[in-house]
Amino acid sequence: MCGRKVLTTASRNADIHTVTMNDKSEAICTGVGEPILSQKFIVIHDLVNSETGLTYKEENLKKPHNIPIGTLVEVRWDEWFGGGACWKVHARLWIVAHRRDCDGTPIYSVSRWSNPISYAMKGAHHGFGEESLLPIKVTDELVYGHGALEWEDEL
Repeated sequence: MCGRKVLTTASRNADIHTVTMNDKSEAICTGVGEPILSQKFIVIHDLVNSETGLTYKEENLKKPHNIPIGTLVEVRWDEWFGGGACWKVHARLWIVAHRRDCDGTPIYSVSRWSNPISYAMKGAHHGFGEESLLPIKVTDELVYGHGALEWEDEL
């Protein structure tokens, strides 16, 4: 659970209640008026790996970012917006930031702009795992458009 609050149905009469996670992974569910439920939740990344003695989050925080900022990468993703609207993206973009997911997993931000200082103002996309990025060697031919992405099929 990456967020600090989620909406859920927690009562017998299916009212919607707010679930707030505290630092001890305890959830307090409240609706209208008094708290109705206090329950302990187990967050998966807080479980201890019996082989290492570390939580999975502690293990993930030790993992490095293996793709340097400024690297050109090929990435594909799709997003469903609902009602028939969606997009499928196949692009070559620049790594502009190293980040971490809520469980400590290294993730990357990519942008069409190679300057990491201005990526936030230029429409960066965030949250890509290393397995979804393919580093591309920038050659003289590529700089001039030879070997760039091409449409796989026509409309």
